[in-house]
Amino acid sequence: MNKGVKKILNFLYIVIFLVFSMQLTACSRMNYVTRTIKNERSFTEIFDFVVEISNGTVTIEPEQFLDSTHTFVSSDGESTQVQNADYLGLYGYDLKAHIADIPSLSQSPTMSLIVSDTISVNWIEVFDSEGNSVEHWASWEEATNLKDGQYFVRISISNEIGDYYVNASYLFVLVVE
Repeated sequence: MNKGVKKILNFLYIVIFLVFSMQLTACSRMNYVTRTIKNERSFTEIFDFVVEISNGTVTIEPEQFLDSTHTFVSSDGESTQVQNADYLGLYGYDLKAHIADIPSLSQSPTMSLIVSDTISVNWIEVFDSEGNSVEHWASWEEATNLKDGQYFVRISISNEIGDYYVNASYLFVLVVE
């Protein structure tokens, strides 16, 4: 066989191998999806919304930490009273010390974030088992494949109905095996 033909065949074998390897890697990527559900609440029920995580088998409600609110208090027909409040959120919260109190979920090929349709996800932060920040995701769908281990996942959300809002962080432990 001609040297030129051998080189071309070797090159084609390498290209086929690389394409096959990339397809296997793409198939092994975790699929993170966001599902929204209709929120039928009014502005007087601004704290009534859903944030859940599901691995397809188990669904959990992450632990909530309020950051700030702008809420309806009352109305007499002529004027409306509102209340603004700031909270500590996760400031000063020791992740490692409270690990037993934080809802936990094992990772599966498809991970779902289930939220009311009035919720905006601001960002997501991932901490390692020591509580050190290791990743930031702009959205749930931008999740990366994490190495085996235990992670703290913080989801920052805003629930807005009309002029009123609740900003909160949701925390859960993700076990990757």
